[in-house]
Amino acid sequence: MKNKLNIQNWEVGDCFIKKIYSEKYPQYNNKYLIIICSGHYQFSNNKRKLPNAYLKLSDKAINNQSDIDEAEFIISLKVPWSWRYLPYNGMIDAVELEKERDKIELFPDEYWFLNEYQVDIGPSRKNKDFLLECQFIAHPNFIKPSDEYFHWKTEDEDHFQMCCLDTPSAIDLILKGYRYNNLRKSVFYQLPREEMEAHKDNLRPIYEKYYVSFMKNYNPDEY
Repeated sequence: MKNKLNIQNWEVGDCFIKKIYSEKYPQYNNKYLIIICSGHYQFSNNKRKLPNAYLKLSDKAINNQSDIDEAEFIISLKVPWSWRYLPYNGMIDAVELEKERDKIELFPDEYWFLNEYQVDIGPSRKNKDFLLECQFIAHPNFIKPSDEYFHWKTEDEDHFQMCCLDTPSAIDLILKGYRYNNLRKSVFYQLPREEMEAHKDNLRPIYEKYYVSFMKNYNPDEY
């Protein structure tokens, strides 16, 4: 485990398990966060590679690989259906995208959002402190999400949501994302599903229609 304290040494299937403690979200205390290395991305122009990861949440202690597979994946991003073929963050160009777009199967939910799961583990001086409190299990054959959306990218440039393992802020941010995405605290999930489906290719009319209501009822503490 000692060499894994440097995130540059992570290998695919390395799993780090941490018992959760959060003052902001005490209802999740004594559950377990699982971080699974899923690959690597280029962090800077000097070819420095850092890990991508899946995040999972478990109600019970993790003792083996089966416990890891049974835990719930944390959704990192809800991608609107209208974005499904967009090359965002300056990635793959439109001409190349058009050649590839029909080769991927997509799994939208009933509100026409796609689930992105992976995150980029970012560099932080506090990563080591976080990992010192983790249990380690190697699980190179871990099961991946069946409904995962992969955004379009160029080689080694994933641009997933960034996650730094700062203590304790990382736990709070991950739990906030879990509540927003997995538990559907997003305001869009409070709208009539029929309207969401009717505007699945362009959410702007929905946003403009309900903007005042969104702002009036927005309470960041609920997340």
